[in-house]
Amino acid sequence: MAEANEIETAALLERVTAYLRTYVTMSDDQAYTEAAWVLHTYCFEKYMATPYLSVKSPLPSSGKSTDLDCIRDLAWNAFKIGVPTAPVIFRSADDGKTLIWDEIDMSRPDKASLSVLNDGYRKGATVT
Repeated sequence: MAEANEIETAALLERVTAYLRTYVTMSDDQAYTEAAWVLHTYCFEKYMATPYLSVKSPLPSSGKSTDLDCIRDLAWNAFKIGVPTAPVIFRSADDGKTLIWDEIDMSRPDKASLSVLNDGYRKGATVT
């Protein structure tokens, strides 16, 4: 049974990678990292911590928002935001949403938002 699940997961990883590369030019490492992150959004509750995915580029208009749109289309219960407040971030995470934060570099999160992000990746974390 485990062998069949590994094959299904590998095939799914390939399909997600192919989808992402249909819309965004990226290296193999970048595509597989994003695809693995997308798959993890479907089972993140089984783990004590979850990683954040940061999409960056040294150039403007390089496809970051398009990439995040693709991730939003594939990730579990995804919710894309622009400039959220700390309560929006907290409620979204508490509702089990996958938060896709576009233009985070332009919105400069406030202290409360950073507090939620800094502690919110772990199960049972307290945010004050």
